[in-house]
Amino acid sequence: MPWSTVKAMRNLLIHGYDTVDLDEVWTMVTHDVPELRDKLRTWLASQVHRTDEPNPVTPDDKD
Repeated sequence: MPWSTVKAMRNLLIHGYDTVDLDEVWTMVTHDVPELRDKLRTWLASQVHRTDEPNPVTPDDKD
């Protein structure tokens, strides 16, 4: 994940809102955000199916 890029954009929008290029923001929203969403979905799916956790909980586990 490009977390440093995400953080930098957040900081620009929060602290430099008066200098933000709205066309650039629109490009980011329509191009970069969907790409990031897809990467996050893939990463989350890989985390759900991990089997190397010390004590994975499965639906068949009983208390």
